Amino acid sequence: MADEPFSERMLHAKSNKIDSAAAGLNVVEVSGDINGVDLAVFEREVLGPLQPKVAFFPVKAEAVAAINHLESLGFEFAELQLQLMHRLRPVPEAERYPYHFEEAQSEADRARALELAGAIFAHDRFTTDPRFGRQVSGQRYQAYVHQSFQAPDERVFVMKNTKSQEVASFATIRDLGSGNIRLLLGGVANELKNSGVGVIHDYVGLHAYYQLGYRHLSTAVSAINHPIINLEIRHLGFRVTGSRLVLRKWYA
Repeated sequence: MADEPFSERMLHAKSNKIDSAAAGLNVVEVSGDINGVDLAVFEREVLGPLQPKVAFFPVKAEAVAAINHLESLGFEFAELQLQLMHRLRPVPEAERYPYHFEEAQSEADRARALELAGAIFAHDRFTTDPRFGRQVSGQRYQAYVHQSFQAPDERVFVMKNTKSQEVASFATIRDLGSGNIRLLLGGVANELKNSGVGVIHDYVGLHAYYQLGYRHLSTAVSAINHPIINLEIRHLGFRVTGSRLVLRKWYA
């Protein structure tokens, strides 16, 4: 491909403020359509001026030629993600469990959601990367929950034990309009994992979203998060709609 000036209509790159603050360095993310793009030109003309310390580049898993080209430029594997969709329906069995979903309104509920966000995630590209690690990952997720508290199109929920009112899990969503939502973050307290509460979290949450008027849900999950994949695809009927590799490059 000719070495021509890069068109910003194709791909975009920007510093991720939340990730950069959590990591203490400039984290740049790429988004957009990779088709027809000279990746060497893109790196020089778009990534270069941003002066990244690390850049993340998501690519469809089937785009082998582009993946190989990025590898030749020094990008390396960071994560494989599955894109999932689900049509929301009533979940009658959710009502037999002693738990319920509600928005995190009180200071105590918000503090608990932040506490969980900082501690429970183990299957993402920040936690598994030794150059970031669990501390950076936890701070990153807490910052995203803070953002959800402020964003007008995002909501933060907690799942409480109906009797004790203790918060067992949390979830954040983005309202995409027309009855569609994006599931952003969510999970169960570490001490309740492997107890069945994770399954209850999904049943009760999906039922709550339906009752709120939502009808379609999309999300992404790391391919190494086997418990969630097995639960959401095998038992809850989520559909895989795509897969993508996230490649990353460290700069001197």
